[in-house]
Amino acid sequence: MKKLKPLWWLLAGIGWQVLPTVQAAQSVKPTAPILFADSQANIAVNLVYTITTPDTDNSTGLGLRVHYNSSALDWVSQTPYAGQLQPVGAISADLQNLDGDSNTDKYWVLAWVDANAAWPGVGKTPLSLLSSNFKAKAGFTGATAIRFSAAATAKNTSFQTSPVVVCAKPTVSITTTDAIANEKDANTASFRISLASPLPSDCGNLTINYQLGGTASSGNDYAALSGTVTIPAGSQNADILLTPLVD
Repeated sequence: MKKLKPLWWLLAGIGWQVLPTVQAAQSVKPTAPILFADSQANIAVNLVYTITTPDTDNSTGLGLRVHYNSSALDWVSQTPYAGQLQPVGAISADLQNLDGDSNTDKYWVLAWVDANAAWPGVGKTPLSLLSSNFKAKAGFTGATAIRFSAAATAKNTSFQTSPVVVCAKPTVSITTTDAIANEKDANTASFRISLASPLPSDCGNLTINYQLGGTASSGNDYAALSGTVTIPAGSQNADILLTPLVD
């Protein structure tokens, strides 16, 4: 008769597979992640709130910090979602670098609380959580970020967010780099669209519209042009090539 092996040996021989726990997350993200602004111009930042599965749409609330760089932007006004909104915190210095960005030196807190775990109440997600207005300071150049962090989440769920990048609206110019286009010699002409300074990489690609004029017609006398040109992030110029057609 075979001797029975101990239970611990049997358990050790079984390959256990631990499945990761899926945790809900409260999400606050901007409707427009990149905004271009003139100096002294108002900048509207709009945030949308959602909550991911497996949680339901109802929770006990959310504590949200709004961080910004006070050397580049001034806070002007805001219209938050009113449901169970607690008194809005005063603007404070971010001495602890709560959003992980040393350039954002100021923040304030908005908190929504519902003890019955029925927040956001009558509001249905996706929910318009906050509309906040800033103003670019005089002489604003380059780019700056408005960031968001969680002061508290419902049931300690995780928090998902992404920043708003505010970019100084660039000064655009156009020059002729090759003025002669000749169909006989298949010679192309070119025009250069330039910015006064390189486009910050955080600002993404910049699409510029242009209009065509003159007695020659697009698609007949020269290869059709789209009317737009894109300057890649981090670059300062892009070229438009005019290719004559033999007619």
